[in-house]
Amino acid sequence: QIFNAATYAAIGNAGVYYGFKLGRTVPWCYGFPFNSGMRHPQYVGVVLTLWGGLTVVLCEELALRGVPQLVLAWAGMYVVMCAMEQAGDNDKTA
Repeated sequence: QIFNAATYAAIGNAGVYYGFKLGRTVPWCYGFPFNSGMRHPQYVGVVLTLWGGLTVVLCEELALRGVPQLVLAWAGMYVVMCAMEQAGDNDKTA
């Protein structure tokens, strides 16, 4: 969760929730976590949290109910969002 918390601390809610699309000024950040070598440190933090949480709570019953598949799909959505952002979809003005 350190990447997630550090992202909020660095760019605030407006930066995390695409406030620039609504005309909010979002400071460009070069410090941690954006200097960690990852393009999407918040997403990496979330995916690591999902998989870490799964390893803590996973039991046979949850596995049979499809929780690992749910976590895989949830993490996959973050991968798709990373690809969309990298393609520049969110850099265009509405």
